[in-house]
Amino acid sequence: MSAQYKRFFKLFTIPLLAVFTLSAQAALLLDGGFEETSDSSPWTFTPNAGITSDSPISGNQSAILSNNGVAQGGFIVGFQTILLDGSDYVVGDEIFLTGLAQLLSVQGPFDRVYIELALRNSAEPEILGNVGDVDFLNAVSADALFDTNLVQTLTTSSLVITESIMSLNGETAATQGIRIAIAIAITDGNQLTEAMFDNIMLQKVSAPSILSLLVIAMLFTAVRKRSTV
Repeated sequence: MSAQYKRFFKLFTIPLLAVFTLSAQAALLLDGGFEETSDSSPWTFTPNAGITSDSPISGNQSAILSNNGVAQGGFIVGFQTILLDGSDYVVGDEIFLTGLAQLLSVQGPFDRVYIELALRNSAEPEILGNVGDVDFLNAVSADALFDTNLVQTLTTSSLVITESIMSLNGETAATQGIRIAIAIAITDGNQLTEAMFDNIMLQKVSAPSILSLLVIAMLFTAVRKRSTV
């Protein structure tokens, strides 16, 4: 390898490693594999939902939701809240949610299987059913539209963490947490719907300005090298 190519390789490697580092920091896995015991898992589950060790998706544990015995208009949910204080998330961050889902039973014609991302204005521990401090009006979600029982990849649209939100109970207060959820909305309780979820990940959208600067630096380096040859 010539000295010219060696120098170019070194100059190219530095910004490339920076891009990979930013990508690694942006993808923050939050018990997405559900590989924790029920005592230490950050997830809270409504009845008919929980962690199972019989997982055909990924790893040896997944979350399973079933509408068995749930009346029309009900929800089956697994959820957790990530508090901004002490986390890697701050106001102004653009975030989105991804995950895997698989239908295990024949889906009712109107039952909705989805993942959801929302903000909340309370730092109190999540209590089952206490969703009054969650901003569902601006929540984003991704629905699993199943044609077969194959594993589906779900990705929500992005959501910017705002300084304050108006929650379901009508209160405006400072944003203190991020709520992530997996759910089934029951509109046909007579037909069984069961779904499995895994690899739920909360991610940051990489800052375009940083990536743009890296690209500009790489192009400038290439042009400079070419002009000095």
